[in-house]
Amino acid sequence: MTQELAMQFNPSTIEHLGIQMYSKLPNALAELVANAYDADADSVHIKLYDNGSQKHIVIEDDGIGMTFDEVNEKFLQIGRHRRLYDDERTTQKGRIITGKKGLGKLALFGIGNNIKIQTTKKDIDKKLIFDLNWYEITHCEESEYKPKFDIVDTENNKSGTTIILSDLKRYSPFDIEGTVFALSKLFNFQDTTFKIYISLNDQTEIEVTKELKYDAIETEFSWDVSNVLEEICSDYDRRDDIKGKIYTTQKPAPSTIKGVSLYVNGRMANEPGFFDSSESSHAYSYITGWVNANFIDELDDDLISTDRQSLNWETQETKALRDNLIKILRYIEVSWRKQRAAKKKDETTKETNIDVDSWTGTMSEPLGKKIKKAVDSIIDEESIEPEVASMIVKHLHDIAPEYADYHFRELHKEVKDVSEEYYRHENYYTAFIEALKRYKNKVKEKSGVTATEDYNIMSESFGKDKILKVAKNKLRPNGEEFSQKTLDNIEDGQKYLSMGIVQGGRNVLSHEECKELQESGLFTEKDCLDMLSLLSHLFKRLDDA
Repeated sequence: MTQELAMQFNPSTIEHLGIQMYSKLPNALAELVANAYDADADSVHIKLYDNGSQKHIVIEDDGIGMTFDEVNEKFLQIGRHRRLYDDERTTQKGRIITGKKGLGKLALFGIGNNIKIQTTKKDIDKKLIFDLNWYEITHCEESEYKPKFDIVDTENNKSGTTIILSDLKRYSPFDIEGTVFALSKLFNFQDTTFKIYISLNDQTEIEVTKELKYDAIETEFSWDVSNVLEEICSDYDRRDDIKGKIYTTQKPAPSTIKGVSLYVNGRMANEPGFFDSSESSHAYSYITGWVNANFIDELDDDLISTDRQSLNWETQETKALRDNLIKILRYIEVSWRKQRAAKKKDETTKETNIDVDSWTGTMSEPLGKKIKKAVDSIIDEESIEPEVASMIVKHLHDIAPEYADYHFRELHKEVKDVSEEYYRHENYYTAFIEALKRYKNKVKEKSGVTATEDYNIMSESFGKDKILKVAKNKLRPNGEEFSQKTLDNIEDGQKYLSMGIVQGGRNVLSHEECKELQESGLFTEKDCLDMLSLLSHLFKRLDDA
């Protein structure tokens, strides 16, 4: 009996499933990677050859291979549901089979017109070689395609399958890095014994791992999905079937990996996204990661789209899954805000060397609260990066440094010289008294009066007929002199203000305890600042006397 290979199909089906669904190179290659995995291969090697117009691709695996009958009865049958026909759930190595629909073999027709397949079954010293040609398939009159084949002897007795794709439907050069990244996104195999390699023009091979997709990002925080589910979804009956890891990035995540990818048995079942959760929160710009929901493949209905980009979310099981995934994302959103704010605060403190609580604690209550509220708003604002937050806090500190109430008064240097230390230690009355002493001594030094009492020193030094003239030689902006009455009033003002601050501040209160004066409200922090401001005014006039 003459042997023959035969593929039965409707040409329009081939066109739809081949060209329209698998036009992207990584997605097409992914079908062959999955086939190699299901064939218990230890490795699969994807070799891209770019020689201008003569581009071709070679895919080699060391799996179990296929016999002639297996090729005819299984591989060439379009839409053959492997699990229904063979009742297979796992391979000999215990891998859960990823293939299901029997359509992946058509993937390569989306990117090339000719497919050469070479396969050898273990312990069989024969290699089957056959070609599938797009033009020939689509122009068959009887909807049955009989590819030409050869059976040749093999010497090494190694099993496996090699596929050579030629007559490619592309003109642009191969993007090796982009292909590596895309394949990394499409697979999340937990079986570490399976390796995927890719090369360009026989250059050094690159291993494709599930971690590669995250290599270009700096993760900031991470959550184990199982732990989150345990905390917030304890009543979800599929809780133990869900595994995964979700990360947030330091900078907004690239669009290529933003969102959470859903995998079923190591293959993507739903592209990165947020499962229809509201994406208005700034947090979603930073979220990436993966979730495994292998139980989806155990359900009676086939819920994964043929191109494995989306899941059917309209069943009871998938709706429950989506609801709980949304709960996870909302939990992570809140947790991210708290952790990011705490970290940003620590980084801002380290970068600026400013402890916000200590800084604002040196101010009066109203001012301190306002400054702290402003800083907290900067820290809590998700869109403000740590380095920007540090810069803003530094500027605020320059405007309102420690003891800002004191700083804002712009006190005379003589006043600051003797009062600042006492003020910082909240010895407000002492700060005032020391500044007053300095003023008295400077007045006596400049006037030369012999009086010993503070009150008399001021009365003998200042006034319209006295030694020190604080308004002398002062002219109007137009160069004209002020009236004598105006000048006399200024001189008397200096006298009475100086006498008053001595009488009202020192002479009356000096015998009282500073603590009692402060706690009673007779001499508060604000009183101190007001008195120091008045002394600064008097000092300025004294400088000009």
